Amino acid sequence: MRARDLGRGTNDWLADILVRRRMLGPSITLFEVIACVIAVGGLTALNEWAVPEGVPLAVPSMAATAALLFIQPNLTIARTWNAIGGQTVSATAGWLAVVALGEDHPWLVMGAAVGMALVLMSITRCLHPPGVATAVIMVGMTDPTAWQHIFVPIALGTSLVVLWAWLVHGFEALWLGHDPREVPAEDGTHHGDDA
Repeated sequence: MRARDLGRGTNDWLADILVRRRMLGPSITLFEVIACVIAVGGLTALNEWAVPEGVPLAVPSMAATAALLFIQPNLTIARTWNAIGGQTVSATAGWLAVVALGEDHPWLVMGAAVGMALVLMSITRCLHPPGVATAVIMVGMTDPTAWQHIFVPIALGTSLVVLWAWLVHGFEALWLGHDPREVPAEDGTHHGDDA
């Protein structure tokens, strides 16, 4: 042990293990992976409660949202409005496509849902690519009450994941001295004020 290491506190040790040592690659920390695992577990529990038949409704597309929020929170597509708005608008587009076109030609309905999701996300300025998968998932729902899934688990689940990301990144910044929202994104943008 070096003399300069003797005075290091618990926060420094935690920061070394969880944040500074990028053991899983250049842009992923163990802390972010653990937070993402907790988020996806929570989404799965919410989905099981909201969709009693046990269909993993939006878990795959919302897991992609969680990964963006925890691993690359500074990307434009990972901003709060993009995540919540993109998922909700896309779920609505999927449901509307089924209502408008029926279920007879799934290839047409899924294509229309994706196109409508992209147009609506563009109009509302909330582009979020995982939302497109949510539109396709909504088309696959044959339940007549599928519109309710727009709110729970999709809108509520995404909102809870965003809130969890805010808390996790706030903890990283305050206690571990590392705020991934302050690192310029790989796409060249910087959105440090919005997780």
